[in-house]
Amino acid sequence: MVDALGNWVDAFSATELVDVRVFVQGQRRIAVFRVGDEVLAIDDRCPHEGYPLSKGFVNGCVLTCRWHSFRFDLRSGKRLVGDEPVRSYPVRMMGTMIQLDLAEPDAKSMRARYSASLYGALERRRAGQMARDVVRLIDAGATPFDVAMIAVRFDAERSPYGTSHVPALAFDVLARLDGIRARHGAEGEVAALVQVLDLAAEASLS
Repeated sequence: MVDALGNWVDAFSATELVDVRVFVQGQRRIAVFRVGDEVLAIDDRCPHEGYPLSKGFVNGCVLTCRWHSFRFDLRSGKRLVGDEPVRSYPVRMMGTMIQLDLAEPDAKSMRARYSASLYGALERRRAGQMARDVVRLIDAGATPFDVAMIAVRFDAERSPYGTSHVPALAFDVLARLDGIRARHGAEGEVAALVQVLDLAAEASLS
């Protein structure tokens, strides 16, 4: 059931939640925890490498990912150890039914968050994080040009000689992006943009 605003959805009965249970809707996987008298919900995929946080260790309201020991506050999703927070979801009780608010955050604020995350990936030259942030930026409404300009700005700010070959590569990739997308799909588009970003990261470390 969805309420009139289309935000709140039934997850499951409170009697079905002992410690943790995963609610699945389409591509979403939300880990719902019972902590004392509270019911708390976060994205089930760890923002580090996507492992299920529902398999993690809970101590009070602190969840530790089983794989790399990243830690999160279950109430807010705030990172306590790690690179970025995990999304949290508002929870309410309607009788005996646990409901989750699945309203999407404002796209502009999400683009700002993912851009900041991408800057962090560039500083550390983490190609996997770059790829993930490119996908998330495009899903949040950014264009390939927007993504390429992040690389160009980063290069201009960090390159020891003021700039490197990043602007030229960005221009060439954007000019050929329709052909890349036609041959290799969305994955090819992301891979091409990551090449631009990786060159900016490499140039800043030279």
